[in-house]
Amino acid sequence: MSTLAYVRAHRGLVLQWFAVLAGPVAWSAQFLVSYSVTDTGACAPAAPHFLASGGFRPVIAATSALTAAVTLVALVVSYRCWKRLRGQDPPSGERASWLAVAGMMSNGLFLLMILASFLPLAFFSRCIPSPA
Repeated sequence: MSTLAYVRAHRGLVLQWFAVLAGPVAWSAQFLVSYSVTDTGACAPAAPHFLASGGFRPVIAATSALTAAVTLVALVVSYRCWKRLRGQDPPSGERASWLAVAGMMSNGLFLLMILASFLPLAFFSRCIPSPA
């Protein structure tokens, strides 16, 4: 069975795992990109002129917007899965409903974290090197 055939046959399960894991993965990517760009580009003596002059703001803004959009899509997918499964999940554990609820909760939390880490851009300023 090919990968595409498996995904088509198990579409709901793939969507649920996307909904659970997309928020944490997006936040991790946003954190790593933002940290590395601001750390190397803000005040490092060997930083390129583009980043040292405050050019890191558009990079962080684009990264934050993209990861927030992915997390928001995962939140909507979780909600739609939960709404579709209400009352239809087999009572032997309700694994699918639990995954949908876990996806809504984790994506809400990670969306809040992504948006909160986007706020410090308003306070960043151009690096002013100390006199040597």
